[in-house]
Amino acid sequence: MKEFKPTIYFLLRFGGVYALSSILYGFFIRKYHPQADPLTVWTSDVTYGLLKLFGLAVEKYPTEGYPSIDIYWKGQYAISVFEGCNGFILAVLFLVFIVAFQGSWRKMLWFIPMGLAIIFLLNQVRLVLLTIIAVDYASRMHFFHKYFFTGIIYGIILLLWYWWAHIHRESPKSQNHASAG
Repeated sequence: MKEFKPTIYFLLRFGGVYALSSILYGFFIRKYHPQADPLTVWTSDVTYGLLKLFGLAVEKYPTEGYPSIDIYWKGQYAISVFEGCNGFILAVLFLVFIVAFQGSWRKMLWFIPMGLAIIFLLNQVRLVLLTIIAVDYASRMHFFHKYFFTGIIYGIILLLWYWWAHIHRESPKSQNHASAG
């Protein structure tokens, strides 16, 4: 049982912090219901701004009766940005792994902001491309929304986790600990 102790502690830290974060986030978004929460509004504002920056004539409106923001392009409804679209849960998932896996705080100070920035940028690219796909390639929207972008973002998060585990494994503290066994 002693050999599984680090794994068990990791799983308990991961599960506990993820559950607590999810519960607190649930209270946060319920506070704003039926309007969209501030993170979702901010995400849709950034998406809208990027689309405008690329020269696309887009419009955005709060979804009537729902906690989301609708984005229109070419005079057509394109996407609704809900709380699940703002990338917050993805960021929490990434962050919880890094904290649960532990490691050097000095390394966390650069790795966590870098990982969160990557997740935020990927999510924004996803929303911009989904807006275009929804209008110009509507028959492919389900595939891109449900599978393609989900796979890419979770794949990148897995790569970030792997990178963190690799960085942690190479740290002098880990090497000293490993050589003692």
